[in-house]
Amino acid sequence: MLEKEKPLFGVPLTVKECCAVKGCSHTGCSLALKGVKASYDAEVIKLLRNAGAIPVCVTNTPEMCCGFESSNLLYGRTRNPYDTRYTPGGSSGGEGALLGAGASVIGIGSDLAGSVRIPALFNGIFGHKPTAEIVSTNGHLPLSEDKVFQKLLTFGPMARYAEDLGLLMRVLTSKCDRNLRLNVPVDLRQLKVYYRFSMDEAFGTLPVVPEMKDCVQRAVTHFMQNDIRAEKLPIEWPTEIVEIVLTGLFNVKDLPPLLIDSNDPKVKKNSIIELLKTVFGLSQHTKQTTIFKTMFDTHFPFSESDISHYTKQGTAIRQKLLDLLGENRVFIYPTHRCPTVLPELSICETLNTVYCGIFNTFGFPAVHIPMGLNHEGLPIGVQVIAAPYQDRLCLAIAKELETAFGGWVPPSISISE
Repeated sequence: MLEKEKPLFGVPLTVKECCAVKGCSHTGCSLALKGVKASYDAEVIKLLRNAGAIPVCVTNTPEMCCGFESSNLLYGRTRNPYDTRYTPGGSSGGEGALLGAGASVIGIGSDLAGSVRIPALFNGIFGHKPTAEIVSTNGHLPLSEDKVFQKLLTFGPMARYAEDLGLLMRVLTSKCDRNLRLNVPVDLRQLKVYYRFSMDEAFGTLPVVPEMKDCVQRAVTHFMQNDIRAEKLPIEWPTEIVEIVLTGLFNVKDLPPLLIDSNDPKVKKNSIIELLKTVFGLSQHTKQTTIFKTMFDTHFPFSESDISHYTKQGTAIRQKLLDLLGENRVFIYPTHRCPTVLPELSICETLNTVYCGIFNTFGFPAVHIPMGLNHEGLPIGVQVIAAPYQDRLCLAIAKELETAFGGWVPPSISISE
């Protein structure tokens, strides 16, 4: 009875700071909100507490979750536990680093354009972005009632072990009105696997490094050796993938406040002026957040007709992928182009988040699966995607590849030295 009603009884839980945990810091890691604490629990925290979990701390993010690198003017920079020269990613970077270091067992992140999966890659753990709108975003900071924003954003589980993802998902979706069949075993022999090693040359992106392509190949080879059908994705993958993801973001009409004034939260700051001020160290905001807000305000470099064109193109590609995947097929794809990056160069890598961001735009579930360490001792792995409401397929593949390749590997003491 206890296992059914309180499956997380007594289990410590860590949570991304943007998620409201009563009594804990809830500032969005913005200097303007210094000292603010949550007066309530987000819906996901209520569900987890009811399942017996014990939230023990909240973890660092970029300011207002706007960034690829978990650094802000309030709490400072989080570093990668596998090599402190590198970033743990963002925006769930603090959560990813704590889990990767072995200091937490399970955690909650949030994902708007890869913010669960990229830190999962960089920190060697599992991270799942659920199907759009099956997990409540109540209590997220920042948050908007905009329908497009709600479809892009989701809370998601992060963990060192694949089986914990399934357990967390069953709790997080316990009030979902869709039958996700998370308790129904998946017969892997009935699946078919599609894959791609990279995107084609796209605006502003850099090439995928060979070791990330090798992760895709090793996963595919494993399935083929176990008589599971695998073939290269048979649809034409868009070279305009960056444009599709950016216009998906620009379709958000009611963006939540990002540049908050500490004296008057109702003041709307000019993002371009704030961006210029960051150059001289005169802003209360980080460069990451001001660049993000400036792009939203100006829609640079797209016109309204461009946005309409790329939105239609994205819709067409989404339908092709939806028809292809159905209820028993998955897609293996790089989570990012490389294992991690130096924090000083993180802004240069921003557009490479489209490997993850495209599946927020499409609303598909996607999981990052660690597959060991590279020759430098940095985590590597792959992303696995399924059709909407087929999260169980992602979770099943995660467990299979964990068994095959070992999953989470603790950071080496020699590397950290």
